[in-house]
Amino acid sequence: MEKFMTKKNILLIALGGTVLFFLCVFSQTFALCAEYQWSCTKKFDSVAEILQIFIPLFLLSLITYKLRNEVFRAWLMFATWWVPLTILLVTLAPSNGHSLVPIDTSRVSLFMNALFLIFSLAIIAWKYFSLRKKE
Repeated sequence: MEKFMTKKNILLIALGGTVLFFLCVFSQTFALCAEYQWSCTKKFDSVAEILQIFIPLFLLSLITYKLRNEVFRAWLMFATWWVPLTILLVTLAPSNGHSLVPIDTSRVSLFMNALFLIFSLAIIAWKYFSLRKKE
């Protein structure tokens, strides 16, 4: 499994997920759904909320691509459990929040992606600067 988790492979997976995200978001533009077929558009929107995690994953894999392998590995250890957790929570979240606590898939997705970006940048910065001090 570790041979598969290279910088290049993670970058390509994240790029593919990002492309799929934009295909889902613009499903009517790319004629994947008929113009007024709301059920089709709604399904693509639901998939897009799940795939939204690939945008920060792509940006962060671009950042770590040129950094030392130790920085990439430290971030990857975090990302390998955070990304599936995000996908699971977004999938399990209700599609609309009609309760006292307005929790829905879009809010869960946005919240988890924001936390992923913040925590990832902190991990990358911490590892990068700790390695520079050792030199």
